Amino acid sequence: MDYIQGVSGDVLNYNVRDFGYDWAAVEDPYVDMLTISAKKSQLYKAIHINGSKKSPIFNSGSEGVAEGYKSDNLLDYSSYYNYLLDQNYPFVVMAGEFDMQDGIAS
Repeated sequence: MDYIQGVSGDVLNYNVRDFGYDWAAVEDPYVDMLTISAKKSQLYKAIHINGSKKSPIFNSGSEGVAEGYKSDNLLDYSSYYNYLLDQNYPFVVMAGEFDMQDGIAS
């Protein structure tokens, strides 16, 4: 949110209408570096992903992230909660997704 405030002239935090445009200036250079740079193979080696079997190795965008997490959807993590409870470890369970348009109501 600090970034949004900084690039948008300190508008209301939840007003992200211009955020896509602002974010493109930050995101595009690193996406280009990871996808079309002449030195991307050296970069992949430096960050230890050169042996990946994925094609393409780097994928930007929500669809790629969703695909990456697909195998993790609907897994039962209740044993972890039970473990934390048994250890008397304080934690907060939150469900859902914070939506910039609807806020916590979503």
